[in-house]
Amino acid sequence: MIDLTFLYEPQEWRQRAACRGLDVNFFYPEKFTGQPQTVLARKLCFTCPVKDECLDDALATHDKWGVRGGMSPNERRVEARKRRRDGRSAELAA
Repeated sequence: MIDLTFLYEPQEWRQRAACRGLDVNFFYPEKFTGQPQTVLARKLCFTCPVKDECLDDALATHDKWGVRGGMSPNERRVEARKRRRDGRSAELAA
């Protein structure tokens, strides 16, 4: 089940984001034309004090587009698989 609370309830961490006030489209560049914009978006993410919260939110909501938490959609898919694998390993060890 996808958590859609972010659509209805403001999340406190978003108020501290480096991107607060920027046009959201900055993080969702057009396919094949957005490489320079993607690089700029990732640079901003890496300076952000809430980068980890943003990444966690992107993974929890299955955001498949744009730059979130400093990661591209492909990188987030890899991270999600890694977290699932690590979670299963932790369960087995317990």
